[in-house]
Amino acid sequence: AESDAIVALYKSWNEIALFGSTTIEFWYVTGDSSVPYANMEGTSLNVGLASKNGVTYDPETSTWYFIDSQRNINMLTNHGFKSISEPIDGLLEQITDASDTRLDIITFGSHKFIVCTFPTDEVTYVYDTLTGFWVQWGRYDTAEGKYFEYLARSASWITRTGKTLIGSDLNDGLIYEFDKNAYQDGTEIIRTSLLSGWIDCDALVSKNWKVLSYRMKRQSSEGYSYNLRFRKNYLDAF
Repeated sequence: AESDAIVALYKSWNEIALFGSTTIEFWYVTGDSSVPYANMEGTSLNVGLASKNGVTYDPETSTWYFIDSQRNINMLTNHGFKSISEPIDGLLEQITDASDTRLDIITFGSHKFIVCTFPTDEVTYVYDTLTGFWVQWGRYDTAEGKYFEYLARSASWITRTGKTLIGSDLNDGLIYEFDKNAYQDGTEIIRTSLLSGWIDCDALVSKNWKVLSYRMKRQSSEGYSYNLRFRKNYLDAF
């Protein structure tokens, strides 16, 4: 109905969702062979899609997730949408190119993860629909000593076995099983990193800490050790 180019086309139930560069439209099957499809009046949205692969659909909740042309990641339900990416707005602004963004859903247990990968910038941000939290997933390269985007290119939930299988983005022909007990991505080490916000102790004044303590829930494997790094404002803070 609008003149913008269609970026992606998907179907759900009896509707066809047309994601354009500046609008989103919903069409339906009329059952009339002379006019098989018609525009659903009053459902058009004045927001566009940033990437042809930047949209995914959850059939259980009839919810679309997509990245718009302003780099907001949104959830769309009942022809209305809202942004869910406010906590990472600053990170999304730093993305070099959002035109190749990929969005996928990974179902695991009671969790559904919206996996947002930015191949050009080699980074992946993930939204947990159960908790509402954002985290960063990645593949750690021991040779280069840095994180790249998460290795999953696609995911599939196998109903009969109750497993989630992952297609690799490494072009190595391997299929991975999503498992919370895994400690390696195939033969590659998994390195977990937690970066907290500033700890102000609910008092925005200078303070001296006498003791810094932390707990580890898992013991390190033989040949591995843990490193704790912290940041502080002042050289004499400890």
